[in-house]
Amino acid sequence: MCEALGIKRLTTPSHPQLHRIFAALEVQAFEAVLESLDLKGQIVTGDALLAQRDICREIKQKGASGSSG
Repeated sequence: MCEALGIKRLTTPSHPQLHRIFAALEVQAFEAVLESLDLKGQIVTGDALLAQRDICREIKQKGASGSSG
């Protein structure tokens, strides 16, 4: 698993490595939840990490308005 995450065995991962891993996991989790929600007429807010074109496009396609900040 370490190798799949880009971490060498028997080493402590650096802060940038951990940040990259958890950021990717957060986006994947949000996308999974987004698929199951009915957003028509809703306002969706998120942080800068979630202000990605694909995510914003999907939010708009589901009939919601998006905001990030």
